[in-house]
Amino acid sequence: MNRHDPAGHPRLNGRRLVGLLAALAVVAVAVAIVLTVGSRWFGGAGEPATGSQASPAVSDSSPASTSALLPPIAKADPIRVTIADINVDAPVELYTVAMAQGANNPLTGEPCFSDDRISCVNPPGFDRAYWLKAGEGGIPFGDQAGQNAGGTVYLVGHAAANQEALFNNLYQLTPGATIKVGTANGQVAYQVQEVVILDKSDWSSSAYANDQVPGRLVIGTCYHGDDAVIGQSGSSAQNVLVIAQTEVSNLVIGG
Repeated sequence: MNRHDPAGHPRLNGRRLVGLLAALAVVAVAVAIVLTVGSRWFGGAGEPATGSQASPAVSDSSPASTSALLPPIAKADPIRVTIADINVDAPVELYTVAMAQGANNPLTGEPCFSDDRISCVNPPGFDRAYWLKAGEGGIPFGDQAGQNAGGTVYLVGHAAANQEALFNNLYQLTPGATIKVGTANGQVAYQVQEVVILDKSDWSSSAYANDQVPGRLVIGTCYHGDDAVIGQSGSSAQNVLVIAQTEVSNLVIGG
């Protein structure tokens, strides 16, 4: 059964997400983004669950466009993220195998690197975002940022209920807000289309995790709004995902 929070953000129950971000966890003292990677991402037989889904909150505005002023921005590694509406301006780092090897899933205690692949994401820093790149530690999806990106860009970061963290207020964004991602080729402007709150177990089988959309950006963290569901471990049982879109240029997609 689908639910909506008071702000109208869609919530999803069940097993909908088979791929990238499974649990963005707020632990009692430290918050961990536990991004469990499921079978869909590694060529398993799992398929996203089908069925009805809450209607997303979608902006009536067109995706953010700078083409009238600037030439199209070719894709490159993201190095900075700026979200003026929630006072975010921070560096972006690649989430590496070494980071995963030094981290554990705070919900289960299991290592974030096992069977020669990244199995969860628990970044070392609270003041920056992390980029999930296709091919790094076996991660299957994750494009560069740019107007010719053929796939989805995934950024994650920490949120906490009791300390400063980069994405503490991510859930407060609304459709139409602008997110800017800096690269060596320039700053790519994305416009928020949806803000989705869902159970952690739902992430990896959802379209948000698995659909590769030209010009799309997905930012994820744990959800700790006033109505957040807190599990027995003291961790949030929910994620918040921001889905944003940039204008796709006439550059060759993926070039």
